[in-house]
Amino acid sequence: MKAGKVLLSVVALVLAAFAAIFWLSGPPGDDLHVRKVLIDVSPAAIAANVDREQVRRIVGDVLTSTRGVVVDEANDGLVLRVRVESFSTTTPADLESHPAGISTSSLSLFVEVVENDRSGGRGHSVATAQGQMNPDALIAQALRDAIRQIQQARAANSLDSETLLGWLSDDTTSESQRRQAMLALVSRNDRRVTPSLVRLLNSSDEGMATASLQALTVLADPDPDAVDAIINHSARQPPLVRRMCIEAVKASGSPRAVPWLFTLTTGHPDAEVQAAARAAMAALAPELVASPGNPRARATGG
Repeated sequence: MKAGKVLLSVVALVLAAFAAIFWLSGPPGDDLHVRKVLIDVSPAAIAANVDREQVRRIVGDVLTSTRGVVVDEANDGLVLRVRVESFSTTTPADLESHPAGISTSSLSLFVEVVENDRSGGRGHSVATAQGQMNPDALIAQALRDAIRQIQQARAANSLDSETLLGWLSDDTTSESQRRQAMLALVSRNDRRVTPSLVRLLNSSDEGMATASLQALTVLADPDPDAVDAIINHSARQPPLVRRMCIEAVKASGSPRAVPWLFTLTTGHPDAEVQAAARAAMAALAPELVASPGNPRARATGG
């Protein structure tokens, strides 16, 4: 497929929501001063031909062009950690789930800023595109989205966690305040926010549910209620959101999702969902994943 015909679409609901909050409220008062960038690429992404130096180049280009970010290696500043978790390009075998028969590419990326050896903010983004393509554009777009999340979370640093938790439990709080509270609390790794995220994930508000799913992915809380809520949310969702749910349970590190993941590896019609489920199973229960080096791996149905 020609590059001009490639349609880039990055988790539209999440990106639009976070971007709108950022630009409406303006950038945080303090820029992100970055003195060092650490790049990590997961073995799965390396196997999919994502090159570490390629990622480093793209990250450098994005940072120099992003509003509110200053890169200065000579002065004190933050350490920015960027990890590409996965990248895949899949041509669907069935036309029912992909009527046009178009292949799709997707990439998952985590970002964290570290200040004085402590986390100063985290973000996560999943980017997808139609067509077979290299990961450059997906890395750039996912990184911009994750940085926006961190900037918005840091804008709430002057507010205490109790106030932010109150925003999430108060139905009269504006949507922008709830999103800001979400980002700030998960950036602080405050797991008291988990029940609120679960409640919003189960709500009928599609935008807030998707934002909550992103927040749960960053928070990586293995709480059984959170893992079960993510699995339940995945039902009847399109393949892209289903893959986001897989990323969320993988981040939690909980083996509770393994039976569900196993079912997806063989029972879901979308090839990318199957591949994402296999990768998550390999992380959560490697002994159950068959491979040439693991001939004794067994399957599980629950």
